[in-house]
Amino acid sequence: QSALSDWRVRTDHWKGMSANEKQSILQEQARQIAEKKQIKAMEKEEERLWAQQAEANRALLIANEREAQRKRELCQSDLRQTHKAQRREHQDKWMDPYGEKGLRD
Repeated sequence: QSALSDWRVRTDHWKGMSANEKQSILQEQARQIAEKKQIKAMEKEEERLWAQQAEANRALLIANEREAQRKRELCQSDLRQTHKAQRREHQDKWMDPYGEKGLRD
């Protein structure tokens, strides 16, 4: 023992660690290894959950994009039909703008 502190050891008198000290160190190392494994497992699980969430977000985004595209196509189709009907109406009106067709016969 050192005169400065209980945990200090005089190196000129030190003959090595006792079996209890060695066992204590081995137990501490085993605890540290187990703790590190647990932390790695938790990080891996967290990464898996992030990946799962990212995949769910991606799938939802694709579904939303498809729905938006379907709505755009439907609006375009409706607009085309409206334009066709307007064009037909316009052509019918300007073929006989004053309604004279029925009067000649």
